[in-house]
Amino acid sequence: MPTESGTPAAAGGDERARTRLTIALLASVAVVQVAGMLSRGLPGPTDIAMHSVVVLPAAGFAIGLARGLRLRIGILAFALLWSALSIWAAVETTRFAKTYAETYAATQPGLAIALKPISPWFARVVGGRCLCFTAAAIALVTGRPTRGRRGAGVVLGVLFLVLFVIEHVYQRG
Repeated sequence: MPTESGTPAAAGGDERARTRLTIALLASVAVVQVAGMLSRGLPGPTDIAMHSVVVLPAAGFAIGLARGLRLRIGILAFALLWSALSIWAAVETTRFAKTYAETYAATQPGLAIALKPISPWFARVVGGRCLCFTAAAIALVTGRPTRGRRGAGVVLGVLFLVLFVIEHVYQRG
């Protein structure tokens, strides 16, 4: 006998689907971050420590959700904190590279040439990635588990992944 979308059985199915999508989103963060780190060669202790700040919480939340824990507040806090720190770091790195290149271009031309300029669009890509990740997390872990929320979470999650891969490709290049 088919169930209506408002029944408890359908709501439980919607919740499971939303949880699986949230697990996929968080696991993709960990996978892309590790792949980005490894794509630049053998990582040193500093690289491992810096990437672990993102990989460990994302993987931990994914594992926790898979084991049935309800981690909504933690996931939202992770999304907001990671996004805020990422945007700040991208803006400051872009600003520092520009200032450094302008300052030392006249006095040390060899050093200025050796520095890879950071394109202003890099901060925009990071900002877009952060916005998509945070919005996907909000869509997937808050409110009622509806088809629309899952759809929005999937679209935002895919856009997040595309921007995250672009960010890592740029950093590697």
